[in-house]
Amino acid sequence: MGDIVRKETLKRGLELTSNNVRKVAMALRKEYGEDILAKLVIKEIKEKFSDKCVVLVDGSRSLSEINAFKKEFDVLIISIEAPFNIRLERICARRRTDDMGNAYEILKKRDEMELKLGVDKVMKIADIRIVNDKSIEEFREKARSILLKVLRDVCGRHNL
Repeated sequence: MGDIVRKETLKRGLELTSNNVRKVAMALRKEYGEDILAKLVIKEIKEKFSDKCVVLVDGSRSLSEINAFKKEFDVLIISIEAPFNIRLERICARRRTDDMGNAYEILKKRDEMELKLGVDKVMKIADIRIVNDKSIEEFREKARSILLKVLRDVCGRHNL
């Protein structure tokens, strides 16, 4: 869902900074409702992925967004959780343009905003939790195992 906000940020002629991306996300929600990002993603799914059995969407931050998805699709919520200090290290390492600046303050503000949106409530209702506090390889293996099971269960594919 962050891709949608980054595109809108650029469309508005703004530089991709953490502050600008956050402001655009909040402006969209204020202007069009708490579930606007989900509705934009739903539109894109229907236009580009209607023939797919499963579509993975990351970045839902509120129950409003989850409910918008549930009105259109069967939804499985996977919460990926990592301690603050590990997320901070990863943000510093990835060097994405909207993460530049004081990484500690950026992450702290992002966490505060997401809590205001209700990300903690989304995490509480998750069907599956992945603790992402080890190596990227271990995370990928956990995620791959879960996604293969979902594909088998939902799509009936046995030769994945």
